[in-house]
Amino acid sequence: MHPDDDRRLTTADLSGADVARIASSNAAAAVAERIIPIVATTDDEKLPPGGLLCQVNQARRVLNELMTCALTYERLNGATWEDIAKALGTDPADAVLNYKYFDWGHLADDPRALWHEFNKSSPAPAPGGCPHDPAEAARKLDDWAVRHHDPREKARRATRPVTAGLGK
Repeated sequence: MHPDDDRRLTTADLSGADVARIASSNAAAAVAERIIPIVATTDDEKLPPGGLLCQVNQARRVLNELMTCALTYERLNGATWEDIAKALGTDPADAVLNYKYFDWGHLADDPRALWHEFNKSSPAPAPGGCPHDPAEAARKLDDWAVRHHDPREKARRATRPVTAGLGK
């Protein structure tokens, strides 16, 4: 679908890999939302002992969620355990041992069920949690990505930076 196409993305348009990509985008946005406040030092005097470490640990938990989503996405797109191991800088046996529980291929043909699994631990950046519909979540991520577009970027700003790449 072209980014300026008027057709509205629905869950019926999505594959399991699309849902895993939406979950990855959602987790990446949540990582960004948790990392940005750590940069400023102006409120450090308000932090309790261990406060900065707590913030970093929360960001790491969300980063772990992003790893889950990304690994599921890669597996649903046909990545072998050898591919996964190479990307992680480990051997295939270790990759399988450490990450086999991210292999949700049995849900590949049921985007709603797959989204339900991701949604259980969603680190949604939006207040109120993550939508129960993956297409709605993707549309909210479009808005998030547009709001966070780097103004120094010379390329034309995509109107739907997340949904434009889905449902093909």
